[in-house]
Amino acid sequence: MKRSFYEMLDVPRDAAQDQIDGAYAKLTEKLGATTNVRGTAESMTELNMLREGYKILSDPEKRKMYDA
Repeated sequence: MKRSFYEMLDVPRDAAQDQIDGAYAKLTEKLGATTNVRGTAESMTELNMLREGYKILSDPEKRKMYDA
């Protein structure tokens, strides 16, 4: 099932930057705490997707293009 970056970060589409920052920090901390040193393929994929979503949603220009 395809999820949007908003769904991955569990924030609304009109989320403020501080909401996005907080959600990203919470999710990456939670994911990192459950991942051993090498990590599993699934958790690494999820972490990479979270990073990509955060990079897009935290940049106003990239977010505008993503929302279009």
